[in-house]
Amino acid sequence: DIAGASKNPYKPLDGTTFYDNLIGINSPASQRTEVYCYWPRDYQRKIDLSYVTDYNYKLYDSLNGSRFYNIRTDVYEKNPIPNNQLTADEKKTKNKFKRILRQGFE
Repeated sequence: DIAGASKNPYKPLDGTTFYDNLIGINSPASQRTEVYCYWPRDYQRKIDLSYVTDYNYKLYDSLNGSRFYNIRTDVYEKNPIPNNQLTADEKKTKNKFKRILRQGFE
């Protein structure tokens, strides 16, 4: 999108462009609903980090404690939500995030 190159030779695309966000055009239909992030931290001598997040929640991988946060109410991620306190919707979100994390490791 940024370079203006044709997308046809690259079909199927494996991601969602964020170019519209850079230029200030936010189309709800083209927005990502969640983001997978992988951070290799060899240079810090720490284990690699991966997580999935959306606009409300964040789940870290099992190597990093499988912590699940409401990032709207706990911006600094100080209080992970225990499994026994998850609402039905939070359980669905956490399970969806777990599936995405597993795909990231495949």
